[in-house]
Amino acid sequence: MPVLDFEADVQKLIPMFTLPKEFSEFAIKWLKKLHKQEVKERTLINKNFQESYNDIQKQLDELLNMRLGKLIDDNEYQAKKTALMQKKKAAKASLEHTDKRADDWMDLYERTFNFAAYASVWFDKGSNEQKRAILHALGSNMTLDGKKLLIKQHKPFMILNGMQENIEIVLQTFGTEELLDLASQSSIDDPQILNLLSIVDYVRTYYSNLNNNYVYFV
Repeated sequence: MPVLDFEADVQKLIPMFTLPKEFSEFAIKWLKKLHKQEVKERTLINKNFQESYNDIQKQLDELLNMRLGKLIDDNEYQAKKTALMQKKKAAKASLEHTDKRADDWMDLYERTFNFAAYASVWFDKGSNEQKRAILHALGSNMTLDGKKLLIKQHKPFMILNGMQENIEIVLQTFGTEELLDLASQSSIDDPQILNLLSIVDYVRTYYSNLNNNYVYFV
């Protein structure tokens, strides 16, 4: 299949998930607000994990004092120490994981919506290396059915697929600046926007459940 035909087919695929940059900016701003709330929750979770970690360390110190004071024998000491060390390791891992994953998720949210806004331009003007990166970000398992290019889109783009019409209606109703102002408010009650935000939140939930199996975009 000629390269030009291949690129033309890709250009036909990209608009399926392409979002207006105005809505992508709105989605990112909204997600950042949600992220701030998550950071507050994460701080509380970390406090609980830290308290648990400190308590386990205190128990280890007391256990050692009991052994030195010959209040327990070596077998009992080793058994209780092993159990406490496992709990301590788990508490430490939870602390480190909670700190890292929230920051990783926010990065992925931004990359996804920026990609959805600019992939067509990047593909049109990009180098061969950039085009390959875009294809990798878009999906996997590319096959040819006759002269038609088929690709299994990554889940976030399957979620975004078909949003364009509803987004255009919202943008015509509210306009870019008003939409961005809404993203700063404590709550939104317009059913059209709430419907779109539910899809945005679905993307956020998808990444939150990935367990670090991330797909990175250009």
